[in-house]
Formats: sequence, C-alpha cells, structure tokens
Amino acid sequence: MAAARKEHIPALVHVTDLTQPQGHSTSGSHERYKSPERLRWEAEFDCIRKMREWLLVGGLITEPELAAFEQQDRETVESFRKAAWEAYLAPILEERGQVLDMLDEISAGSSHAAELQVIRDSLASIPSPLRRDVHAAAHSTLRSLRDEALPSNRCSCSGRTNRRL
Repeated sequence: MAAARKEHIPALVHVTDLTQPQGHSTSGSHERYKSPERLRWEAEFDCIRKMREWLLVGGLITEPELAAFEQQDRETVESFRKAAWEAYLAPILEERGQVLDMLDEISAGSSHAAELQVIRDSLASIPSPLRRDVHAAAHSTLRSLRDEALPSNRCSCSGRTNRRL
C-alpha cells in the first residue's frame, strides 16, 4: 500500500473486515444475526462516521460547514423521494378519479345506490391508494351491478344485456 501511495500506482487491497450497516438487504434486520460485539464494532468503524472524523481532524471542513452540507443533502434526498412518490401516485390518483366519477354516474340510476356509495366512500377515503384498491373497487362495483339492466351493461351491437360484466 505504501508503494501505491508513494508512486501513485494501482494496488490490490485485501479487505479483512468491513462494516455492513444495512445487513444483507435494507428490509432485513442484521440485529437478528450479528452479535452485540459485532454491532458495536460496526457502529465504531462505520465508514461514514470515519470519513466525517477524518474531514474534521484534518481541518478540511468545520463542524458547522459539515452540518450545513448534511442538512442540504437530507433536504435534497427528501425532495427526490417526494417527487418520486408523487410521480408514482399521480396515475393511480387519476384512475381513482375516473372510477369515482363512474360510480357517481352509475349510482344515480341504480337500485344499488347505497351499496355503490359505500364502495365510493371507501375508495375515496384512502389517502394513497394502490392500483389494487382502485381495481378492487371497480370489481366490487361490477359484482354489485351484475343483475341490473343499465345502459352501460348493454352490448352496443344488439341492445341486449351483456351478462358477462
């Protein structure tokens, strides 16, 4: 390693110990399979913590400057997370709006208006619906209306009731 530093040449590094702060995946809890000693060691030698210490001890940055960068980074990441969530949710909210509009239109002339209102209220009350929620409401609506002869249940080619809904 000394030669690599002195001569600025590539070198192979054999790592014998490494921290793994997230376990094997971000959904798993490494506390279940790591000893308390290993968890303490990983906390002490965490690479982000060590880099922070190195920057401060080396005088490359001050504590207030570093804290400001960290806060700015948190805000940037949070804005990206929020934008990604909104981009994911927007088409689902649009689909939900379409289903809610259809429920309003259909329930006006349906003998199952009360049942459809329950389905509508349930779907409308979900703050961040999944596509599954929207599709389940549409399916429940179709099930509720299976015995009704609504114009929307009619086959356009012959005017007869389409029982396949």
